[in-house]
Amino acid sequence: EVASARPGVLELMEEGLARPDIAMGICSAATKAGFEQVVNSVVKKERLSRFDVIKAGDDVDKKKPDPMIYNLAQKLVGLPPDRCVVIEDSLVGLRAAKAAGMKCIITPTESTKNCDFFAEGADAVVEDLSGVKIDAVFDAIFSGAKNVTDLTGKKTGGSVTKNADRALLFDCDGVIVLTEELHRLAYCGAFEHFNMKINGEPVVWDVPYYDILQNTVGGGKPKMRWHFAQNAWPTYTMNGEERPVPTSEEEQTKLIDALQDQKTVIYKKLVSEVASARPGVLELMEEGLARPDIAMGICSAATKAGFEQVVNSVVKKERLSRFDVIKAGDDVDKKKPDPMIYNLAQKLVGLPPDRCVVIEDSLVGLRAAKAAGMKCIITPTESTKNCDFFAEGADAVVEDLSGVKIDAVFDAIFSGAKNVTDLTGKQPAGKTA
Repeated sequence: EVASARPGVLELMEEGLARPDIAMGICSAATKAGFEQVVNSVVKKERLSRFDVIKAGDDVDKKKPDPMIYNLAQKLVGLPPDRCVVIEDSLVGLRAAKAAGMKCIITPTESTKNCDFFAEGADAVVEDLSGVKIDAVFDAIFSGAKNVTDLTGKKTGGSVTKNADRALLFDCDGVIVLTEELHRLAYCGAFEHFNMKINGEPVVWDVPYYDILQNTVGGGKPKMRWHFAQNAWPTYTMNGEERPVPTSEEEQTKLIDALQDQKTVIYKKLVSEVASARPGVLELMEEGLARPDIAMGICSAATKAGFEQVVNSVVKKERLSRFDVIKAGDDVDKKKPDPMIYNLAQKLVGLPPDRCVVIEDSLVGLRAAKAAGMKCIITPTESTKNCDFFAEGADAVVEDLSGVKIDAVFDAIFSGAKNVTDLTGKQPAGKTA
């Protein structure tokens, strides 16, 4: 009585069914009875009669995420797996398609829209199939582009990277946007929200103290744990009730989680109101994203919610769709200065560490990059400008990225020069080894 096709589905089917060079199929995990009711009502029998293969869950012994149904379809259409493109809506379906060696486009539903499909290997993620054209589908998916978010053929979506021989990885907070003060204000707002006190005194992180935290501990939750371990755990108010000092690991974790959630709410509001990119950042990103020989990434120690608010507001979603790897602190078990996030990025871009250049703003980030075996450029902030970055192994320190050119970056960093202070290509980069 109520079922109807999602936007663009029937139009894309018709376009494909009219093409003699494209085999068309439907592969569902549902039982045949329910599946047939849906497709007969929505797709209609006449259209179904023109498909090359139609299979339901009853036709195979193993269900998705097992690839059996896609393996069967591939044999029936007589094409190799890498010439087959699947359209799915869930991680289960994506895993089945990938296990079968096929390309996969995701059209998320309300219940799956927050899944990280690109992290699981999706070739494209689009809201629905409205305006999607059959040639644009195959052109984008078979081009080798990554993180594709548009299949209409009207704009460029996804990474252009092919056979990259170098990578440029950006930190977020302090590199893309000057966010230290916004973070500090958000933490203080969260402490005030929960009426936190240590020995009767309100918990407040002033500017000098936050500067120390910035250069000592990476990640929000680790910062708070470090602070309380150094000073004492606080009393606080939650749900209108005054609470004593948390003594168990469970109580302390619940408090930290609640603080981080509240901090993120405040921080996202501040970011949406005042955040803007540091000089030269977006220009350097655009130059790198246009280059097929350079893999581009963003690796932040921040929690995903706060990180996404920053990059969506400042970098913008279309530009983000063209990056090869984007990871936040939630994506790894250990935060900077541990190199885990950079080790992960290096594996995803498929390059050795010594072909990866990181842009950071702090000693914590520099140590993470160096521990991963990567080159590192520093763009200091007000709170880190007095640090001796060269003593800790920085390959370059520049005030900001104004006028910085992508070729000058790699020419200087890979030349063996030391103590580089200019990346514009207008003057000698630094001392040679």
